[in-house]
Amino acid sequence: MPSKVVARLSIVNIAIVLLIGAAGCSASPAAEADEYLEEAKRAHDAERVADARLLAEMALEEGRRQGEARELLAEISRNRAEAMMAEEDYLRAHSAYLDAAELETSRTTRGRDIVGAMEAAEMADLPVEEQLELAFRALEDLPHERDIHRNVARIAEDRGDDSLAAEHYLWLFSADPEDTHSGLRLGIIYLALEQPADAASVLKRVYEQQPENVQAALNLANAYAILRHDDEASELFQHLLDDFPGHPAILRHYAEFEEGRGEREKARRLREKAGEASPGIEPREMRPLQ
Repeated sequence: MPSKVVARLSIVNIAIVLLIGAAGCSASPAAEADEYLEEAKRAHDAERVADARLLAEMALEEGRRQGEARELLAEISRNRAEAMMAEEDYLRAHSAYLDAAELETSRTTRGRDIVGAMEAAEMADLPVEEQLELAFRALEDLPHERDIHRNVARIAEDRGDDSLAAEHYLWLFSADPEDTHSGLRLGIIYLALEQPADAASVLKRVYEQQPENVQAALNLANAYAILRHDDEASELFQHLLDDFPGHPAILRHYAEFEEGRGEREKARRLREKAGEASPGIEPREMRPLQ
């Protein structure tokens, strides 16, 4: 046995390994590997983590019951990662989760390990490119995991990648049409991507579910205005003012809409009302609410 292995084993397990080795003179390599693995499990149960890891590695080298050995080693790394997270040592937790993912044989559990590495990477303020790469790896194992899609959409939106953000918000809204947050973000991004028809379709569904959502309604009105659906936009603004009389943001966006179609006097009156509702705020060009 290599001296570096002996140096890292406890006295008890040195004796165990020597006994297994002596028995190996008459036992097959497969039986020897089984003994290493069983001793690794006992060491793990007794919380002798270093011994468990080395014995499992020795069993793995023998090439027998590799799945069990890998799972045990993955569990050891995962436990270490969780301990590091509790200690707020996020860089070491990130590394340990990745070790677990490399060893894990279960696709689902491997995906969870990569998600853990993602969370640790975010807490450690690692570059967003690395966080995105981990998210894409996690989606390979957990393609229907909503939180991963949400993280990808959020990171993509933060870094200005509207197309990628839209792809994942669309997945979220399609998977759950009642997820109005994702629907709203998708609609706003469609407007930024100059896809007003898509924006109107999505934002209308959000507004129908949440008629009190002024942000969704104003962005929907903006989409209608871009599409030259003036009747729908006017009707929506009137409906909003019935529900929220004197709302300054609604009045200003309505004024902008009327100005855009040449109704300057009506736009002026609307701005006056907005000014009365919120004195001290200078009139300015309106943009879609974000």
